Amino acid sequence: MRCNAFLSIARPNFLPKRSFWPALLLGSTSALLTAVPAPAAEEIEFTYGLFSVDVSVASLALYAQEGTVNSDLASYLRFLNREQQAQVRAGLQTSRQVSPWQVSQVLYAPLGEASLRNIGALIQTDSGLNGFYALRAALIQSANDPQGLSVLGALRHYPSHTVRIDLAALLQVAHQTAEFAQITDTVIADIQARSAAAAATEAPVNWDSLPSLQGSGPFQFSRQTLWLHDGDRDRDVPTDLYVPVFTEAMPNTIPVVVYSHGLGETRTTAAPFLELLASYGFVVAAPEHVGSDYQIQQDVLQGLAQDAARPDEFFNRPLDISYVLDVLEQRNATEFGDRLNLQQVGAFGHSFGGYTVLALAGATVDFDQLQTYCQEDAFLRSLDTAVLLQCRAMELTSFPEEVALLTSGQLKDPRIKAVFAATPVTRAVFSQSSMSQIDVPVLLLGGGHDPVTPLVPEQVRGFSWLTTPERYLLVSSTASHSAGITEIVNRLLLPSEPAAQEDEPLAVFLDRLRGFGVAFMQVYVADQAAYRPYLQASYVQSLNVPPFDFNLIRTLSPEELEQLIQQE
Repeated sequence: MRCNAFLSIARPNFLPKRSFWPALLLGSTSALLTAVPAPAAEEIEFTYGLFSVDVSVASLALYAQEGTVNSDLASYLRFLNREQQAQVRAGLQTSRQVSPWQVSQVLYAPLGEASLRNIGALIQTDSGLNGFYALRAALIQSANDPQGLSVLGALRHYPSHTVRIDLAALLQVAHQTAEFAQITDTVIADIQARSAAAAATEAPVNWDSLPSLQGSGPFQFSRQTLWLHDGDRDRDVPTDLYVPVFTEAMPNTIPVVVYSHGLGETRTTAAPFLELLASYGFVVAAPEHVGSDYQIQQDVLQGLAQDAARPDEFFNRPLDISYVLDVLEQRNATEFGDRLNLQQVGAFGHSFGGYTVLALAGATVDFDQLQTYCQEDAFLRSLDTAVLLQCRAMELTSFPEEVALLTSGQLKDPRIKAVFAATPVTRAVFSQSSMSQIDVPVLLLGGGHDPVTPLVPEQVRGFSWLTTPERYLLVSSTASHSAGITEIVNRLLLPSEPAAQEDEPLAVFLDRLRGFGVAFMQVYVADQAAYRPYLQASYVQSLNVPPFDFNLIRTLSPEELEQLIQQE
């Protein structure tokens, strides 16, 4: 999945705040129930203890083709409203032309297998076994149909007479999801209140007297690609270098920022932010993490690789950044006149890149905690897709040297003096003790509509564990994780809105968010104290552009967070 670190999603105006996540779950749950592959065979059996209700596959096919509701299907559809029924029928009618080879590659990859095993705990064979193997076979064979991959096609190929849906488990997931939504709303409301209270107590600022954050900075810049290879690890590290063009005398000290992209992204994913930093006088280094980038994803789909997120990426990614800084130190004298300040480097990362920069700042992997999150039903219990990625690190436990890298602090790079982690993964892989080891300024960014790295478990909890004095949590209740989610949800839930009406506030939101990121780097990397007033709640709240909002807090203890969670 390609992600953009600075894209978000608006909450639809016609959905009440507390209904967004439950509605999303109900829609996806109903799609899940009907998308369960079953044979040319005959039924889907919903079981609840000793009781069961059957829905025939023929009824689903008839409903998809003609809209006719048979008596067995009526007993199920009566639990759904008209909109949800329409979503079910649309899902049954939908098909996609996808290469069965690509489907196979995805479902045989470790993350694909982990996801399918979790779903298989709910969707079982007629003997009550986990439906993992049956689901995989049905989906691959359905992709080979002339009409493409579809729900009904998967049903025709499901290698079991009956598909059993564990209704008790499914209802438990539904309950957890509703509770999860309530907790998210409660925590966001508290953050909004704290941000507003802080803004009300801050001294007035004459913003006109401060350096501007509107638009690009004063410098032109060039971008060059360094085709680097780390011989010690036999690993390519292609790196884009953004260098300001100093038309007058080169400054005595040039600040440096490094960027770590997310899983399935590239070194250019956050180019608008990297270019903005360069326009303000920063040299920016953006390496490609070749073991977890977009190209490795494509290689998996084409059968050229087996894994798009190898476990060794948990240590190779931080080592990529440190290697690039080593190269810059070697080039500093000849190319920059020893002016690069490589002893006070800023690090920016998104998602898996957020993990990367936090590890560089000193956070260590806690394998004991990780083990508790990596049981077979971890995803169903946590409703946190990022846990699936983090649990890949457990595969390293048989390799003592690799475990030592991740647990002993060896990945910490003392040159990193400030970290901006956007929607990072933290919940399972880091613990309170490991996050408390970070002693540099940290800015965490999270969004209330992020289904990939959910706000409360992945960013808010991690923030509550920080003890470094200079810590910031920037939250937008309407932000999400990626460009893809923004596009899909906006098009599904707001089909009548012209694209321009959606894109304009989003563009303004992104511009203002990037500007805040520049202010953070100016203060803690470039030592420009004039930008410090921008790092206040009063300034952040002035950035709101409906439906997007900004809220900034500086403190939230683990005990306070636990109290908020227990309220629900």
